Amino acid sequence: MPKKVVIAGTFDIIHPGHLCFIQNAAKYGDVYVIVARDVNVQRIKGSPPIVPEEQRRIVVEGLKGVKQAILGNENDDLTDKVVELQPDIVALGPNQNFDEEKLAQNLKAKGLKTRVVRITEFLNNIPLYSSSSIKNKIKNNKT
Repeated sequence: MPKKVVIAGTFDIIHPGHLCFIQNAAKYGDVYVIVARDVNVQRIKGSPPIVPEEQRRIVVEGLKGVKQAILGNENDDLTDKVVELQPDIVALGPNQNFDEEKLAQNLKAKGLKTRVVRITEFLNNIPLYSSSSIKNKIKNNKT
């Protein structure tokens, strides 16, 4: 039976960096994605996502390598959905601000024996490798 791997993110404007993240997470097992709620994106990033949460979830679930995509909770505890999914592994992206050790300890305290791994491959060698680079290009093209 394949391992259950959970990744999480905003997935606002899908780009090659997202695909790389998903493909690398899939090397560990079946990928389940927690898509950030609009309210949490606003709280964490200081601005709302461009694409509404349910639409982002639908797009992510349709990507190759994704077994299922669900919306996260609207509260501050980002690990609630991880506990619901009971994964073998949580994979963090290269630019996600989480301390692997602290996250593993938080999950252990909630009764999970989940391994936390960091995906280190980062596609910054292409022009539009992140949502922010795409948004900046759009902004700069306005006249």
